[in-house]
Order: sequence, then C-alpha cells, then structure tokens
Amino acid sequence: MRVFLTGVLCLLVAWPLLAEEKKADPPTKEKSPLAEKVAEEIKTAQQELREWQQEAAAAKTDAEKLAASNKRKKILQTVAGKVLKLAQKMPKDPAAVEALMMVVMIDPSTTDGKEAIDLLAKDHADKEQVGQLCLQLAQRPDSEKAIRSVYDMTKNQTVKLQAALALAKALTQEEPTAEQKKEAEKLLAEVKEKGKEAKLPEQFIKSAENALFEVRNLTIGSKAPDTESVNLEDKAVKISDHKGKVVVLDFWATWCGPCRGMIPHERELVKKYKDKPFVFISVSADAKKETLQKFLENEEMPWVHWWSGQGGIVQKWNIEAFPTMYIVDAKGVIRGKIVGGGDENEKKLDELIAKLVKEAGSKSE
Repeated sequence: MRVFLTGVLCLLVAWPLLAEEKKADPPTKEKSPLAEKVAEEIKTAQQELREWQQEAAAAKTDAEKLAASNKRKKILQTVAGKVLKLAQKMPKDPAAVEALMMVVMIDPSTTDGKEAIDLLAKDHADKEQVGQLCLQLAQRPDSEKAIRSVYDMTKNQTVKLQAALALAKALTQEEPTAEQKKEAEKLLAEVKEKGKEAKLPEQFIKSAENALFEVRNLTIGSKAPDTESVNLEDKAVKISDHKGKVVVLDFWATWCGPCRGMIPHERELVKKYKDKPFVFISVSADAKKETLQKFLENEEMPWVHWWSGQGGIVQKWNIEAFPTMYIVDAKGVIRGKIVGGGDENEKKLDELIAKLVKEAGSKSE
C-alpha cells in the first residue's frame, strides 16, 4: 500500500512531486484492485491540477483568484467523491481504509467527507491508521464530530487515546466554552494516565501534557503565562518586560513560507504603532540561533526577536503550526490567537491590534 498512500499524500499536499515520490518507492509485491483504480483517479486529478496551476499563476484580479481557488476545490472534491464510491464498492479491499482516509483529508466537512468518516468509525475504528487520521484532523475546522465518532466507536486503546488527544485539540482550537474546556481537560488527563499504562511513546504523552497546559493557560480570556525565553544576546526575557503594552507574540521560523510572506505586513504594523503602547515579538523556532541571525542580516525586521528552537516557549505553549500568533492586551490577558498567514489573517490581526491599542491608549490617558 506504500505507493498508494504516497500518491494520496502527494495529491493532498504536494501533488507535483508524485512522480518523484513513486520513483523512490520500492516496487509493491501486490496491488489491490481498489489501489489501482484510485491511482487512476489520482493521475486524472493530477493532470487537472497541473492545468489549474497555470491558470492560478495567471490570475490577476480578485475575481480570477477566487475562480482559481474554487476550481482547485472542485477538482479535489470530485476525486474525493469518486474514491468514496470505489471504497464503498470494495469495502473488504486492503486499500479501503487508506481510500476513505484520503476522502476525509480532502475535506471532512463535505457530505463525502462525513460519509467516509462514518464508514471509518463504523468498520475500521480499531485500526491505528484511523487514530493517526484523527490527529491530522485535529487542527482543521469542523473536525470535532468526525473525531468524536472514532473516539466513541473504537475499542483499540491506542486509537482511543489518539482520538482523545485529537478531540481535545479540536474542542479548543477556537474560543472554547467552559464546557468544552472541561471536556478537553478530562480527555487530556485520560491520555496522560492511560498513555503510560498503554506504553505509548513518551513524546505522545508529552504532547498531551503540553495540550493540557494550553487548555488551562492559553485560551482567550486567560492571563498570559509569563514564560521565559531568550533574546539574540542570550538574555532572559518574558512578556511582563512589556507591561502596559499590547503584545503580539509571533511564533515563526525562517523556513516557514507563510511566515516569511507576512514580514512586509508586519513591517507596516510596527511602523504604524511605533509611538503607541505596542510591541511585536517574533519567537523563532529555528533549530539554530545562527540561522535566525543570518536571516536578519538580509531581511529588515526591526522589532523584538526571541529564539526558542523547538523547545522552550515553543514547546511549552504547544505550538504545532507556523505562524501562530498570540495577541495579549495591555493588562496581560490573551485576547486573540491566529494560526496561519494570508490576507484574511492579516486583516484579522489588524482589526484586533487597532482595538486593543485604542483600549490601552484610552486607559493610560
């Protein structure tokens, strides 16, 4: 099934690399009928995506860009629908689980995605690939119901704990209610307790501990924990060093494309609020501090920089995607969390900062 899975992942994540990935795979000893049929659908979709890429690159106006985005979405949803029908016709095929997972990963919120997750929960909930699927879905919107289906149906302890961790993350990815926070804490406590009994990897249990810290300390409305980090001179720093100011804590890395894409906008923000109660802090997750320092020699980023690597505050605050921004008001309360780059998130950041700086200014007068 390795070639089949590689094809699925490349279609979803980096479809142009599909041919190269296949060359690197060892030849499969046997191919299932379903895997072969799905491979044909992937090949067709891949060609359509090549044509789409040319159209997307040529798009100039907002209307053209929207049309290109919608076309890509339609291509993926079409192949998902075809793969679902194939899996339904061959439910006993060895590739059925992977085929259904592909449908869910394309979009769990569509009718096809929901039907695929229902089939996985009903017929395959004890297979550990499904537990891994839940963890991948955890950061996606509208994934709670799908993950809960697996959590409720599985009798496999490992899958149960994977789904528990994923469900807790799904419950708290936006602004959780008190009830959602309570359920998430209970799920994460279950993972910590039973994970050791099940002899799950230490990193998995650590992930649950970090998620528990996030639920208890990093939700909207919580007082931002004054976790220490270090600056580029290796001096200890913390948020309280900027007491009375609106703080944007920007978790990023030089290798992160969306992070780099936001730098011009961040420059404008820092310039706009230069004389206001505002500070922008970029926290680098680069493995080596020297990588960050070299990057800053060639990229104008005139604001505060901390370095954490993959440990420190990056690990403590359970940062799993870049960029992730926490926006803290002048009283030290977390007022916003934004994950990912792009125009929409830049607009969201602008609106929240404007509101909080105005609040801070009026209270200091």
